[in-house]
Amino acid sequence: MKSLAGETIVVTGGSQGIGLAIAKNVAAKGAHVLITDIQDGSDAVKEIEDAGGSAEFRKGDVTSEESMRAVFKDTKIDGLVNNAAYFAPLMIPGNLKPFTEITVEEFEKVMSVNTTGVFIATKEAVPSFNEGARIVNISSGTIMKGTPGFFHYIASKAAVVGMTRSMAKELADKKIRVNAIMPGLTASPASLQAGEDRIQQRAEASQIIKRAIQPEDVANVIGFLLSHESGMMTGQVVNVDGGNVFY
Repeated sequence: MKSLAGETIVVTGGSQGIGLAIAKNVAAKGAHVLITDIQDGSDAVKEIEDAGGSAEFRKGDVTSEESMRAVFKDTKIDGLVNNAAYFAPLMIPGNLKPFTEITVEEFEKVMSVNTTGVFIATKEAVPSFNEGARIVNISSGTIMKGTPGFFHYIASKAAVVGMTRSMAKELADKKIRVNAIMPGLTASPASLQAGEDRIQQRAEASQIIKRAIQPEDVANVIGFLLSHESGMMTGQVVNVDGGNVFY
């Protein structure tokens, strides 16, 4: 049985990486997937359709209210995954730096996508939600560890946890559930810029499940949180990190 049959799920930043894995997961569950991204998502749509799923792409920038308003215009949706994030440039060797060397412009760039973007996308989506809709926000396991060199990223993703809890309470009367996940370092295209061997080494050093986390591992948990099987979960934060941190 396809648990999301007849529903429409929006995935921000869904054209590649973890976002694409999420889109493919919910499409396989029978949902129509609306991918929105600043990058072209036509290849992602084709991949989903070739596998027998239903998808469409609408160009959208989560840092722009006008852009997000256009994405949701005249559309009724059942789920939103706030996946879009500014991360890949931070993984380029040499870009990690102590917070005392991060410029205000760099800090605000990360916050504008990872924090303000979640706010904007969700705010603009609310009028389009069907009753019983679900939201999944993506934080990061690194907020539990304070990893050096990621001060702006950690600040942005820690904020997402607080936002999730506030959204859950404020949207409960609309029967909208809101949860978040905290993935560990995942072998996505962005992370692989740092080297596949490094990701596996991190897994073996810090996880109790000694293999690299794959985008599909993250997508599987999000698929559950979007499903009606998680109907009594809201305001929660789920760790998906191979047992790196107990939370």
